[in-house]
Amino acid sequence: MIFGQVKHIMTGPIMSTIVCIISLSGHQAFAANATSSGLTSLVNKAKILSYEARVTVSGSEASLSAYANPKATENDLKIDAVLVAHAIMKAYPTIAVVRAQFLDTRDSRRWSSIEVHAGDVRHFAMGGEDKRLLLNSLIVHSTAPGGNVDSRTVSTYTMVNGHRKVDRTNIYQIFVQCVNLGAQIPAGLWDRFIDIENRVRSGEGESVDMDMKKLYDDAVVFGDRVQKGFKQQTSETIHLQPVPGYAYSRRGRIANKINTLAGAGQDMSWYQLRFQNDLEPAARIGQAEQADKAMDELEIRLGLSPGK
Repeated sequence: MIFGQVKHIMTGPIMSTIVCIISLSGHQAFAANATSSGLTSLVNKAKILSYEARVTVSGSEASLSAYANPKATENDLKIDAVLVAHAIMKAYPTIAVVRAQFLDTRDSRRWSSIEVHAGDVRHFAMGGEDKRLLLNSLIVHSTAPGGNVDSRTVSTYTMVNGHRKVDRTNIYQIFVQCVNLGAQIPAGLWDRFIDIENRVRSGEGESVDMDMKKLYDDAVVFGDRVQKGFKQQTSETIHLQPVPGYAYSRRGRIANKINTLAGAGQDMSWYQLRFQNDLEPAARIGQAEQADKAMDELEIRLGLSPGK
């Protein structure tokens, strides 16, 4: 979605020729005079961005969009996001988080997003080493080469509250499952999802129902294709090896059984995923209860006698 009109003069830090969509989240009690027109005027009068912005508000959340300059570096995007967050938070202290998504107008499949917290703004204002460390700590999530979404962007995304959140979460969970199988989400699918999220955030929830149904159907088709592709991979190429830590010997026995069956040509994809994604992370950090639960289930399904 592209809002605002391009200004041909530079009035702020250099940015890339991209659409910038920034979501501003705050506490439950949003400032009474925080209106779309008020925030739009505030941001544009601050002359932080290179181009005029448009801001919409819904309850405790707002969305800002604007064009930007083509020469921006990743660091420039971070600085602009922090400066905009500072201007908004200074005028409206109830706002605690700024989530900025920068879309490239030259290629709609490519975008970057940055999340800025109130504490980040305070550290940036201190300057010097604090400023450098802050900018280094800010993570820029972006689409991967070839028009796919960076897996971190999917796995760390926070759902918008509001209209049909359960149904929207079902779509999101399909994407998460695909990422867990090693797939990358096409930017076209993810952009449609983010568009629905932004419309809900802006109070336009009733307008997303048809688009959400179409996206769900497309996400299911994509998810099925990813699942089939994963199962078609030769299971013997995955050789499980337990990490050092809790119940090492017991986990080794389970891994050996899975490896043996996979080597014999059986489809062990479910067991491999359960072992790698659930059992091993729990064992690595010493979460005994969670690790025991996963081992109990795997042993029963593999026909192994319970081990301790």
